[in-house]
Amino acid sequence: MASFKATLQVADLIFTNWEISDLKQPDNRARKQQFSNYVVGFVMRVGPCVATLLHALLYTLKLRSIYPRARGEQGCAHRLFVVSLLVAARYLNDRQLLIKPNHSTWSTLSGVFTSSELYRMEVEFVTFLKGKLHLGHSEIERNVEELFFEEDGEMGMIVPGSIDWLELISVKSKGQKEILDLEESIVPTE
Repeated sequence: MASFKATLQVADLIFTNWEISDLKQPDNRARKQQFSNYVVGFVMRVGPCVATLLHALLYTLKLRSIYPRARGEQGCAHRLFVVSLLVAARYLNDRQLLIKPNHSTWSTLSGVFTSSELYRMEVEFVTFLKGKLHLGHSEIERNVEELFFEEDGEMGMIVPGSIDWLELISVKSKGQKEILDLEESIVPTE
């Protein structure tokens, strides 16, 4: 299962990319905290692995790059998080999930969305991504570097955060057979 710190990083990136980038207002900080709490609770109930969580995040960022001027209304971060995690879990067939990605169960766990809403959101999300759910190794590596690495003049690249991200990113330096095997076993949907 993805770590607490990795989950918070994902929540922060989704919220600031889709809802509010100015967190100086107390209301905005409170909404961000409420969203982070929701994401952590949902991840604890569903139990995705770090690769699934990363794919969910990258799907939302891919959506942002396709529609750079789109602005979400209040609550869209919740929708994007749940549906991106659902799509990532289905696409990767995450065997570590505590709860399998079906609409009725995830509806209950979300506490917000009905089964029919989740189905509609999933169809819309995949449509807006133009059905391109495959994330290649180089695309994952590039995004991970941009999002989670900092340049340190003396030490080279460093990454703040969780050991989960470090394990996932270790593909970059020494290769990790599980992730490479996973990538080879996934057939692109293009």
